[in-house]
Amino acid sequence: MFMTLMLVTALGDWDDRIQNIELPNPGREPNRYAVMMPEKVEDGKRYPLVLALHYGGRVTPFFGRGYLELLVAPAFARQDWIIVAPDCPGRGWASPEARDFIPKLLDHLKARYPLDDRKVLVGYSMGAAGAWFWAEQQPGEWRAVVAVSGRAPDGDPEKLKQTPFYVIHSREDELIPFSRTMTAINALKKQGVSAKFVPLKDLKHYETGAFVPSLKRTTSWLKKQLK
Repeated sequence: MFMTLMLVTALGDWDDRIQNIELPNPGREPNRYAVMMPEKVEDGKRYPLVLALHYGGRVTPFFGRGYLELLVAPAFARQDWIIVAPDCPGRGWASPEARDFIPKLLDHLKARYPLDDRKVLVGYSMGAAGAWFWAEQQPGEWRAVVAVSGRAPDGDPEKLKQTPFYVIHSREDELIPFSRTMTAINALKKQGVSAKFVPLKDLKHYETGAFVPSLKRTTSWLKKQLK
């Protein structure tokens, strides 16, 4: 799955809150992520983690930052959350490289930033599939998952039951059929998985930035899951 980035002509007033971080990875390409801190970080206060998993494409250094700036930051910039957008180190978020990287990244983030134990996954396209995957791999670890324009899994419903999902998909998605996602979500709901499904109209798959208003509308739902 390849994602053509829409041109971001102007960043919000949150761009100076984003930092690029590179982690040594002996014998291999360094691991990288971008992090956006809350507007005001208070001494002694801890914050939830939003892990933002990017779409597919040729991963150049700090590819995740492009996803963060295009979709996630415009939607969540006013929230008191620490948002981290890593670069996928392999061919997808379920690749052996990603399976090795994500647990190590979570340990690193917990040690480096003022995080509490609350974690959320937000993924678009390949990243949405990755969010489903990691919710199943780590049942009970994630307070919530927001999956946008991605394939729903044929995963283990018993594991997925432990995480609430908010799924956004456009009827006009030309890459990942809307009907397939809707059918998969309905099947999972019948098996007891908590999944809110929000259908959209008139948006194509590669119009990533146009999904900002819909992602922003997940905020109140996410806050309930983070209580």
